Amino acid sequence: MLLGSLGGTLFATVGPPLVEDGSAAARVAFAAFATMVTLTLWGTLELIGLGVWLIGVGWLTTAEDRVFGMFGVVAGIGSLLSAARTASTGRSVGDLPGPLDFVIVGLLGLYVPWLVWLGVRLYRERSH
Repeated sequence: MLLGSLGGTLFATVGPPLVEDGSAAARVAFAAFATMVTLTLWGTLELIGLGVWLIGVGWLTTAEDRVFGMFGVVAGIGSLLSAARTASTGRSVGDLPGPLDFVIVGLLGLYVPWLVWLGVRLYRERSH
């Protein structure tokens, strides 16, 4: 959350004056900030944290529910692979058209149903 909010703050602070300026230098600076935020903060560093968290929580829950835990671990691996792919190519993994990139995006996308599953599990535990 810290990296996501930092990126949003950078856009909110730096973006408007650069857009209002409209000069060629301002457009280059805006593009540099956009790349820094979307690829470096959100596409690499944030996904590293997400991947480590998913793997950690998934691993810790495998004793209780093996399928749930391994689902989280696999999603975490997808997150780390996505971060590595973005860092190594300088492009978002969603912009890369290769078959490997479809696999990585698919693995990363597993975190959404895993989080829903986690929410349902936590809700059920509180209800009882």
